[in-house]
Amino acid sequence: MANNMKNKKINDSKAHYRDLLKEVYEKKITEKEAQDFWLNVEGADYFEQIGIKTLKERLAVHSIPFKVIAKWRYEGWPNICFICKEICDMDKNEGSIVEEFYVNNKINRNIIIHWACLGAYYERFKGLTAWGIIQLIYNNLFKNHDIEVITLKEYVIGYTVKALIKNRNTKKLTFALSKTKKRKISLNQCKDSPFLPVITRALQYLEKNQDIEFKTNRTDIILFIVKQLEDANEFI
Repeated sequence: MANNMKNKKINDSKAHYRDLLKEVYEKKITEKEAQDFWLNVEGADYFEQIGIKTLKERLAVHSIPFKVIAKWRYEGWPNICFICKEICDMDKNEGSIVEEFYVNNKINRNIIIHWACLGAYYERFKGLTAWGIIQLIYNNLFKNHDIEVITLKEYVIGYTVKALIKNRNTKKLTFALSKTKKRKISLNQCKDSPFLPVITRALQYLEKNQDIEFKTNRTDIILFIVKQLEDANEFI
């Protein structure tokens, strides 16, 4: 009887566990529903709670949509590095999965890149105005020990730049500053900024992926970044 009660408690404790990839693939939930559930999961076993079973799925979930990972799980994974064109075995953690936003006039292609090739991949973003702004903001945070970079600075900067590009509906890989919309805003006004949800989600991904670690208050850091973006100028 005691063993039965113990087993029931274990089963009950895992009652909320789900296989999000399976649910997305079978169209039982939307991409947004899967993302919202995942971002609110807490605990050391959060991968188990959302049904992520393999190393490559763990790597992918921080970078690309659930619907793409679900398709790869059930229909086959890519295994060629986008940069060097050599085999990249994600089961052995040989590379990263990246969301490509503008390739051959098509937005959103998901690619894999060897860790050693990531620097070459992000090199092309360094000429963008957005890169310079984000780099300056992050360098201040790194210098003041507000954020610690665990992986690559170029990846953290590049991921944030790409998030801004994607969410500003930019169809060409260019960022420009408006000369007519410059304005200064308060931290309180930042809560209504269109940059807030973009930066919040980008930093959530980077933190969960253990690319960065917050050393001071997370909310204050996010609002600081948003304010710097707004003060620099509106992106067009």
